[in-house]
Amino acid sequence: MDRKLIIQIFFLIIIIFIIFFVYIFFFEKKEDSKTIKINENDRDVVSIDKNTSNIIKNIEYYSKDNAGNEYTIKAELGEIDPTNTDIIIMTNVSAFVILSNSEVINIKSESAIYNKLNYETNFSGNVILNYRLHEIFSDNLDLFLNKNTVSISNNIIYKYPGTVLETDRIEIDLTTKDTKIFMLDENEKISIKSNKE
Repeated sequence: MDRKLIIQIFFLIIIIFIIFFVYIFFFEKKEDSKTIKINENDRDVVSIDKNTSNIIKNIEYYSKDNAGNEYTIKAELGEIDPTNTDIIIMTNVSAFVILSNSEVINIKSESAIYNKLNYETNFSGNVILNYRLHEIFSDNLDLFLNKNTVSISNNIIYKYPGTVLETDRIEIDLTTKDTKIFMLDENEKISIKSNKE
């Protein structure tokens, strides 16, 4: 055989191997994925692919608005949503809102969905909000910093020294401190128990 022909065959084989490995490495779909539950409700289930996900350990975000309110959110794990890179799916979450008058609101939950653009955060799973002597337990809490509001829902237990309250929904305006407490069904009543110690 001619030396030129051998070199051409050799380069052809190398090119075929390169194409094969590029395809395997970049384009082959992996079936190794797991599903985590983000919310107590079956409507919020997210699938995470272990091999292509962007998982960040010990993640923390900080922001401060024009009014002087500060917001810090921390999580043990955070994953960038593959469909929207501005969304972070977090687990084992704690957040702190320091209002311009130096009052602090602490929020903890099993998981949260955080939007990096508008700082909107949807907490879910054993949510606990602490503010002064107020303590609120719920399944869901939505924090809208751009509107300075908090919306709390599902299995709410509100505790204040001497009082325990159970309701379906609480809405709080962080600026005015106006609070709306109500039931979703107009025929049901809010449960208020005196707990004198």
